[in-house]
Amino acid sequence: MATFHGVRYIRTSPDVSFNKERRSDIFHRNEEEGSAFRAHRVDLAHLKANRINKEKDFEEFRERHT
Repeated sequence: MATFHGVRYIRTSPDVSFNKERRSDIFHRNEEEGSAFRAHRVDLAHLKANRINKEKDFEEFRERHT
């Protein structure tokens, strides 16, 4: 699972760029890419039930960010 997430991060993170032209541009960030990258963060947070994701505040957070 760690390998999957590492590869996903390298391939989809807006902060990682293999293109030299894009790396040299200080304004290379894009709202669309950032939203796509953040899309799964809430789902990954509750792969297993734990103290944090059982709280009421977390349910409100999840509803706001899905």
